[in-house]
Amino acid sequence: MQTFDLQMEPALAEIRSRMLHVLDGMPGHEGMRSLLADVVNTPGKMIRTKLMLLAAGNCPPDRQDELLSTAAALELIHSSSLILDDLIDDSPLRRGRPTVQKQYGKPIAVCSGVYLLVTALAWLTDRGFTVSARELMDAVQATCDGEMIQHENRGNIGISTEAYFDAIRGKTACAFSTACKMACRIAGREERESRALEGFGMLIGIMFQLRDDLLDWTMEEAQLGKPVNEDFADGVYTLPTIWGFSDSRCGDRLRALAEKKEMSAQNLQEARRIVADAGGVAYTAAYLKKLGSQADALLDILPDDGNTDAMRALVRLLEVECK
Repeated sequence: MQTFDLQMEPALAEIRSRMLHVLDGMPGHEGMRSLLADVVNTPGKMIRTKLMLLAAGNCPPDRQDELLSTAAALELIHSSSLILDDLIDDSPLRRGRPTVQKQYGKPIAVCSGVYLLVTALAWLTDRGFTVSARELMDAVQATCDGEMIQHENRGNIGISTEAYFDAIRGKTACAFSTACKMACRIAGREERESRALEGFGMLIGIMFQLRDDLLDWTMEEAQLGKPVNEDFADGVYTLPTIWGFSDSRCGDRLRALAEKKEMSAQNLQEARRIVADAGGVAYTAAYLKKLGSQADALLDILPDDGNTDAMRALVRLLEVECK
């Protein structure tokens, strides 16, 4: 994927420039612009944006403006969602740095997250890209629905895998699928290819969340740059945990830990051992491999335009080897 990252760098640089341009033209308080500029200036891997560029394939030159503007808005909305997600989870760290809610407090985190979301959609609409704005609004609504499903199951030690996947399809995977959908529409790709890429985006989004949930059980805070096992302590049960609950040997002990009103560091370490011993880590890693095979099959439908290799590399990146 690194080779393709270098090839995409001019487009990514232009997208980052447009993101900052949106903030420069943003009305309102200077402090809000400064806060959001700091957020935007520390982007992550921009996986959704890269996926959008790859899915667009050989996008016609006269559609490049809409493609790059929509990608910039997508990334801004993702940044907005991270601010609000950290607020929901009361997370102190993001990418090894203090979160907005930790630095400025919860009221400012709410205001800045919503402000960035609305600003990105307004900017797209003002540029005449109303279809992209509508598609992004639909994705935001799906994200909120996913969060509601997760909220309804908070503390539910009997949560089903179906409810878990319903939640992550909405709160995470829909954004990846929408990125591919928008790219295909803007680039004018054939319907068969568009359906395959939209499905590929959904699978990649599910894999992205599964990998994140798996690493939460296998890595330490210093490696991830954020606290680990907060979900378990807060009653949000992911696939490794759900598998652990169902284990006949140690499921009872894991459920007893989950029902504790206060979770100590020792309790969390014990939970990590139980989830691993119950096979929750291995099961989730195997499930990632299964989804990776499904994603590969969808890519087989596409013509070899040079981008499928990078998309396959992304699939491999999201698969986790657990020893």
